[in-house]
Amino acid sequence: MIALVGLALLPNAVLCAGAFLAGPGFAVGSGTVVAPGEVSTGPLPAFPLLAAVPRTDGSAWWEVAVLTVPLAAGAVAGLLAVRRYPAAALQPAALRGGVAGLTAGVGFGLLTGLSAGAVGPGRMQDVGPYLLPTVVACAAACLLGGVVAAAAMHWLATRRPLPTRGRSRAASPQQQESVASDEPAVPDHTR
Repeated sequence: MIALVGLALLPNAVLCAGAFLAGPGFAVGSGTVVAPGEVSTGPLPAFPLLAAVPRTDGSAWWEVAVLTVPLAAGAVAGLLAVRRYPAAALQPAALRGGVAGLTAGVGFGLLTGLSAGAVGPGRMQDVGPYLLPTVVACAAACLLGGVVAAAAMHWLATRRPLPTRGRSRAASPQQQESVASDEPAVPDHTR
């Protein structure tokens, strides 16, 4: 029975993990905080899914490193947007990347709200992500990631030399001599 309840709550756990990665974290009971900078839970019920709740004080290196995940998600959204809808200039590319990142961040932030609610009586009435801070953190991080990645992709694409096909019509004299010396001599039989 506990295994079935754990499986049913797994989507909620994934959304809570996303709120943790965004920074604001989530609650596992009234008056608790589980975030990269602070973990304050007190005693938790003996439930297998709660074994995944971090127990550190926020000083571990990985707790700071996880905050880059929303930036990376926004970067992926921005790159996909610019790849799908290329822009001729840097500003429209950055705008498209920013809108894609912002949409992804707000969408995920709002989705975490579905995992909040009560999972038991008493203290367990308040479980799940902090909705408004999570939406704001996801939106800001994904927006920044989308703008930077899309602008960088556009800038790199315009700075890369384009491959040439065939010979250029306006070749320099040195290029013309080199092309002429590479071609085999053709005998002139018109005399």
